[in-house]
Amino acid sequence: MRLILSFLLTFLGVAPVAAQVSCDGTDIWPTLPQKQRAQLENIVAKDVFAAGRFFKVEKDGKTSYLFGTMHAPPTGKLRLPGMVVSELKKSKTLLVEVTDPVEKAFFRDLKQHKDLFQNKADNNFSQYFSKDEWALIKKATRRGGVSDKLLKRARPWYIYLLMSTLGCDGANQSDQPVMDVRIQQIGNNAGLNVRSLETPLDGIKAMQGFSPEEYAMMIKAEIFGLAQSDPGDAYVTRVNMYRRGDIQLIWQYQLQIFAGLSTEAGVEVMTEFLEGQILGSRNANWLPSIMKALKKGNVFVAVGALHLGGKYGLMRSLQKDGYSVTRIKFVS
Repeated sequence: MRLILSFLLTFLGVAPVAAQVSCDGTDIWPTLPQKQRAQLENIVAKDVFAAGRFFKVEKDGKTSYLFGTMHAPPTGKLRLPGMVVSELKKSKTLLVEVTDPVEKAFFRDLKQHKDLFQNKADNNFSQYFSKDEWALIKKATRRGGVSDKLLKRARPWYIYLLMSTLGCDGANQSDQPVMDVRIQQIGNNAGLNVRSLETPLDGIKAMQGFSPEEYAMMIKAEIFGLAQSDPGDAYVTRVNMYRRGDIQLIWQYQLQIFAGLSTEAGVEVMTEFLEGQILGSRNANWLPSIMKALKKGNVFVAVGALHLGGKYGLMRSLQKDGYSVTRIKFVS
């Protein structure tokens, strides 16, 4: 979804979202109270696939691999491990969320689909916020290059997506492609058959379906989150969790932060939106294509790491279908 935002911003002719955000920071996980860390670790321990970002799957003598990405450039500490690149190059088929050519082709024609992310008139979305809250939204989105005029017409899901990527997760502060695109480049250079699991339109539809009030709940939490945390610290903490393979810990930690910033109803909405729609519904749509490809073996699947574990995770579904699933551990 981060990739979709960057293309929308490019289409609208505005500046990159987080060019002014410093993503240098300190890992705050070790500084959290031991009780808080233990509580999160106990929740995560209930999921057999909570940890790991690289898995080998086997069935009927056919072997393939799944790798969980982070939608950021693989530079500095966040890099593609040699073991992952080696298995990628030896594969015959690469499945990714959306291939770069498919994504670019869709957004070249996006002018025909303006109604996907903006109304023709004022959306009256400001009515769900106090004056101070709306002023903060306007200030933040201006910093991201979005005019007040566009903000008035933007659909609530798009405003939420914009607010959720104003920190370092939405930034690309290098000239390097994000990890997903880099994997595609390696696959193409190695002669793999590179295919999409969805279209950009599928991804955009996954963002829709909630009421304006529900999007407002989530946006308010984003506002408070931006005000109370250093974006660099938050980003470095997530990168380190990712590198350790503590993937579901990232999700539970974010959910805990959200719970402290919102109501119980807001937490339920956020959980259903992110876990049910962004992860669950898309995973369900991807599975038929993934399983069809896995029958032939020699497949490398690269998708966002949060899609692997959890309640609706791909690894759980593959195991239920009879696949042997083995986590491949490495230090990076």
